Amino acid sequence: MKEQRKREPWLGSKSKTYITLLRSITEIYDTSRHKSLANAQLARKGHMGSKRQGIRESMKAQRTGNPLGPRLLPLKDAARWLGLTTWAMRERIWAGDIPVVRFPGGRKMYLDVQDLEAFVDQNKTTIT
Repeated sequence: MKEQRKREPWLGSKSKTYITLLRSITEIYDTSRHKSLANAQLARKGHMGSKRQGIRESMKAQRTGNPLGPRLLPLKDAARWLGLTTWAMRERIWAGDIPVVRFPGGRKMYLDVQDLEAFVDQNKTTIT
């Protein structure tokens, strides 16, 4: 007598196809994960040659980004930096509390990190 397979109701009539697809995906994931773990272990032991380290070092030397971060922040990032909503930030700008940088011909508003720090320093108070 033939053994009947229990079909998952959410898969419908194509359950065999989906199950084989899912199995193959998990096998691919497991093998790639195994390979990356093995490479990491080899690298920790020093077996991954100096060629890879040389490439890494040359890539580090080519990076020319600002180590302190960008000086100008878009409105959304500046609002997040101060802990405000974007609309609360807009209201502070419209009130003239915080200056804005706009590039010629552009509509986007940028805020200088130094201006944000000055705004914080100006509005510090002690509560007794």
